Amino acid sequence: MTETVRFHFDPVCPWAWQSSRWMREVEQTRDVAVDWRVFSLQLVHEDKEDPLADRHATGTAALRTLALARRRFGNDAVGRTYEAIGRRVHDGDEELDPEVVRRSLVDVGLDPGLVDQALEDDSTMDDVRAEHDAAVRDVGAFGVPTIVLDSGRGLFGPVIATAPGREAAGELWDHVRFLIDADGFFELKRERDRKPG
Repeated sequence: MTETVRFHFDPVCPWAWQSSRWMREVEQTRDVAVDWRVFSLQLVHEDKEDPLADRHATGTAALRTLALARRRFGNDAVGRTYEAIGRRVHDGDEELDPEVVRRSLVDVGLDPGLVDQALEDDSTMDDVRAEHDAAVRDVGAFGVPTIVLDSGRGLFGPVIATAPGREAAGELWDHVRFLIDADGFFELKRERDRKPG
């Protein structure tokens, strides 16, 4: 039976991007389906002002557009749009701004007007906050990537510099999944000695 795995990401994060590339490989080698869910790193550091209301803040247009894409077209549209954004921003060194989000939508056959529609619709802020808050509530999420299993157990990470391919991706998943489900396991960490990519 296929296991649905929630993968929380913020399009601004290059580490989450590498982990998302890994999860796409996992889908090809294990009986796993990814439920792509947003998480706002801006909300983690929120002041009095709602960062999702700032249309010019890096990542805001992407997050709110992804929320509207989910509402209208479902999880697949979120996954495809995030992948197109990641290819442009993290692989292609483009700046994450509304224009890149528009071009990413075109890349996957969606209307680039979704960006303006999302920014004009304040309820997209509520949608982003709901997905973000679910990760915080359910597994104490504080950053990305955060993975949540069907069982409700979750874990921050893995933070990887380069996504492994095919069977190596599956083997890493087997170990990560084991750790997520291990009762009493909380954390592993080492210093990062390279940038993602």
